[in-house]
Amino acid sequence: LATLGNLAGALERYQAALAIRERLAAADPDNVIWVSNVAFAQERVATVLQSLGRLPSSLDHHRRALAIRERLATTDPGNAGWAGNVAYSHNHIGGVLQVQGNLAAALESYRAALAIRTRADLSEDGSHYILSGQKMWITNGGGADLYTVFAKVGGEHFSAFLVERAWPGVSAGAEE
Repeated sequence: LATLGNLAGALERYQAALAIRERLAAADPDNVIWVSNVAFAQERVATVLQSLGRLPSSLDHHRRALAIRERLATTDPGNAGWAGNVAYSHNHIGGVLQVQGNLAAALESYRAALAIRTRADLSEDGSHYILSGQKMWITNGGGADLYTVFAKVGGEHFSAFLVERAWPGVSAGAEE
């Protein structure tokens, strides 16, 4: 409906879907799929609200999705998918804040998204950095042998690293 221009109808349907998903997640709060689906539904509602110009409500729904995703990421810290979903929510929040004109808060939200994805920590012997996280959306990445990766060093400052595809621990996903 949203793609057909019926934003009010789309909002009504997404809110109904959100209510159903919330009931399912409440019935089985340990079911991470159902809980994750609530965050997804919150994002859908938020997107339509943003299109309708209802930015405070949109921001509220994006923040609810973020809270759910942060909870899921905390329960399984090694799960890059959950961490990526947290970053996704931060990006959406940054977008709404930017449209509202709150550029400082938008920048903080974008920084939070970047910090989640890739981190660089000095090895125990101090000879090299260990990068953890994921780099996403690399133009022509499927054919590249060398990547420029931005990471938050020691959890504080950003730096760029040249990473070779052939190095141990580096893997590339399927080309999209």
